[in-house]
Amino acid sequence: MLGQARDLASGIVTRSFFVGCSERQKEIRRRRKRRLQLGHLRGRLAKATQSEKVEIVRKLRAMTPGSEVLIAAWKLDSVDR
Repeated sequence: MLGQARDLASGIVTRSFFVGCSERQKEIRRRRKRRLQLGHLRGRLAKATQSEKVEIVRKLRAMTPGSEVLIAAWKLDSVDR
């Protein structure tokens, strides 16, 4: 009965509090979503114009703290900031 409370007098089950997922599960969900987003950006990179590459670099920088490593690995160093 996780997240539920039973009123002993009436036997009615009510939701008195909500138990959310753990911080670890939240971080795992964020990592998985970030990995999917990176895959989408990587796929768009092959056909991207110069302005689209600038936008991809901007999104990478906003998305992850390790963006500079990815920018170097994806050979986007020459794209203007």
